[in-house]
Amino acid sequence: MALPGRVTDLRSAGCLSLIRNQIAVPITSADDIAEELGWKQAPGPTVAKPQPLFHEWSPAEQAIVDLFVEKNPRHVEEIYLYSRLSSTEAASVLLQLELQGYLRSMPGKMYEWIGLTKSS
Repeated sequence: MALPGRVTDLRSAGCLSLIRNQIAVPITSADDIAEELGWKQAPGPTVAKPQPLFHEWSPAEQAIVDLFVEKNPRHVEEIYLYSRLSSTEAASVLLQLELQGYLRSMPGKMYEWIGLTKSS
């Protein structure tokens, strides 16, 4: 691996030569290093429709679950707006779904549908 530098900089000549002669792979980000070392994980399976079998949703839960069919993950403000629930009721349902293992809270006030992660 080699970190390319400016083409006009004499101090970059060694790295650029290794890259040009295909002796080294150019590195432009941390992702390049992770990929080269085989550290990148394959993306997990995507859930087509977040509806586990034999679960009956309350109307408030259904309003939120339906949002994740269209887009996943979602920002909390989107959930408040599109679910048409009060912010207090929506926050309560989000917490309940998270505790039940259906949602995961992510950085940036985002929620991701993960389906059922525990045995029921």
